[in-house]
Amino acid sequence: MSGFVVLLLMVVTCLLGVVTGAPIELVSYIEDLNVSFENDKWICGGITCPSKTFGCRVQRLTDTKDDKMLHSIYTCFDENKLNVKVEASITEMAKPRKIDINLESYVGAVSVFSSGYGLGGHENAKGTVSPGAWNELKETAKQNKNTVDESNAAFE
Repeated sequence: MSGFVVLLLMVVTCLLGVVTGAPIELVSYIEDLNVSFENDKWICGGITCPSKTFGCRVQRLTDTKDDKMLHSIYTCFDENKLNVKVEASITEMAKPRKIDINLESYVGAVSVFSSGYGLGGHENAKGTVSPGAWNELKETAKQNKNTVDESNAAFE
């Protein structure tokens, strides 16, 4: 009987080592943005904008009082930058992070944006993205994340 208990304790110890040793994979809140403009129709963060929408604004911001809470605001706007549709949500992140994303895109826009990713998964992006350049922005965000993750892995 005592051999069984010892074996059980060894199995539990091994399982705990596997479970607790696995790092949490952080997601990029830029990479998963769903923004597109095709056939005069905008998809802005997952919402479908009304016809005659001129552009889309995407904001993802960490709550000022609780840095595990993420505010996402998707706005469709007209040529005068007046809001024609807005959708907002709050989600809880796996761990506290600082997210500061404020991007807009509109018909005829020229891309001028910056993005960054830091230790702890802190992420930011600001500027204007031309309708056809969202994949470029996502690729830049992915490269930023991979560079930080790889350099951080050297210290673990």
